[in-house]
Amino acid sequence: MPMEELLLAALRGGHLAALAGAAGAALVAALAGEGAAPARAGARICLGAALALGLVWFAVQAAAMTGAPWPQAQIALLDTRFGQAMTVRLALLSLALIAPWGGFALILAALLLQPWLGHGAAAPQAVTLANAAHVLAGALWAGGLPWLWLTLRRDPQAGLRAARRFSPWGVGLVLVLGAGIWGVWPLIGGVPGIFGTDYGRALLIKSSLLLVMLACAGVNGVWLAPSGWSRGLRISLAVEALAGLLVIFVAAWLALQPPGLHDRVIWPFARRLAPGLWEDAFLRDRLLRMALPVAAACGLLVAAFAASRRARWAALALLLTAGAALSRTPVFPAAPFLRPGSPTSFQSAETRRDVVSIQRGAGLYVEFCASCHGEGARGAGPAATGDPVWPPDLTAPWFLQTGDGDWFWRIRHGMTAKTGAASMPGFPALTDAEIWRLVDFLRAQASARSLDRRGRWGIPPAAPALRLRCAGEPRAFDLSRPPEGAGFYWGRGEPPSGILRLDPERCGPLGPDMRASLALLSGEQVAEATEFLIDRDGYLRWISPQTPEAEALAAVVDWLRANPAAALGGHH
Repeated sequence: MPMEELLLAALRGGHLAALAGAAGAALVAALAGEGAAPARAGARICLGAALALGLVWFAVQAAAMTGAPWPQAQIALLDTRFGQAMTVRLALLSLALIAPWGGFALILAALLLQPWLGHGAAAPQAVTLANAAHVLAGALWAGGLPWLWLTLRRDPQAGLRAARRFSPWGVGLVLVLGAGIWGVWPLIGGVPGIFGTDYGRALLIKSSLLLVMLACAGVNGVWLAPSGWSRGLRISLAVEALAGLLVIFVAAWLALQPPGLHDRVIWPFARRLAPGLWEDAFLRDRLLRMALPVAAACGLLVAAFAASRRARWAALALLLTAGAALSRTPVFPAAPFLRPGSPTSFQSAETRRDVVSIQRGAGLYVEFCASCHGEGARGAGPAATGDPVWPPDLTAPWFLQTGDGDWFWRIRHGMTAKTGAASMPGFPALTDAEIWRLVDFLRAQASARSLDRRGRWGIPPAAPALRLRCAGEPRAFDLSRPPEGAGFYWGRGEPPSGILRLDPERCGPLGPDMRASLALLSGEQVAEATEFLIDRDGYLRWISPQTPEAEALAAVVDWLRANPAAALGGHH
């Protein structure tokens, strides 16, 4: 980790920890009553530390973001959302120091600004508000724990009273923390982003620490605080407070990392979830039949733990019910839900697929692949020997169901048969761009096999990136990126509503590269009169050598709406 990044993470984490300590101290002071002297004194100390660390963080962050010396860097940062939010926060903390009567409210307002100091600033408003609630709940929870521990050590009776009163607050704070899951999920990048990026792995560490806190909180609220065992409660609170402090610093480091959604995924496992798992009705049904009883049993176990102290017979009944639910859980083999994975399974080219990349991929295929896989990529080329296996048909539907990143890995590193013998050589001398072009070309050939007699792609290919300027239109159109909620029709007919018509007389003609790419994707020659349809997700769905009748075009659009595109292998 670079020293500058480490310094920024330490300052950000220290500032947030001090701010959380001030908020938590104010909350514990209100709950402890007469024994709240440590918390009242601590609130002022933490508030001063938060203000001081905030000023230093603001200065270092300004220098890092602008590269200018002081005070030009600070002035420049005031034009950013981060600078404005941080200025407001520092002003609120300054007011809280001189206005103790409103200090708690001002501290809470300062905490709510946290999403505007990181990735949350670019999120939709609802997500930003959910993140703000997440930060507030987490800060009150983690920030209150050290003061509960100190109060309990100084005055056990006051500490026990505060701990018992804190438990209902803790339940509410945990529920609000759940809003943060919804808020941060769009930034993670799904399951690949969780396990395949630094951002996701740090979130796993943060989640593990939160589970430790939650376990301690459960033991405190159900057993230690009600029983009055102050020594055990102090130990549990110390563990919970340490986990909370680590959560704050992990969150501070996370704010400096690119979200998993925008980072390159390096998949760490040899297997991955099957693509389109939730869209497959058969697999979805099997998954639900397995997961629902497990979820019900977990809920019953939590309820049994909560009832164990005051209603032991009820707790025993809940445990038996949980066991019965687990016994009814069908056990399925994992194979249907998993596919082979590679480090590049979820990667794609940094540049989008265009007409030139497909054409260049065709040349690379002839040079490196055709000798084994054949001119049409159907296997059994002139150099194929069948030792240890025959080259597969790369135009079959299974090829489209394998991700671009998996094929990238296989082309770069080769493949081995089940016996361990090399079944395909790798091509480490090829550049990344050349391998992606090969994948583009192979996908184009495979897509042509799914075209039916009516010109409809059963497995739709991604439209190549091509910008068109039409006479009388103020903007250019990219065929691979239709306007939101619409699609493209290249032709002379009149499409139904919701389809944007690109008139060849005003937007054409198509260049030779685009015509050659369409020929690869359809397996036929493409003339100047050829017409095609692209759906709103950027997939080619229909092609015709001539202008269709209005009824025929309407039927194609109706079929398109009834058969939405499925990105089986992903595209770029």
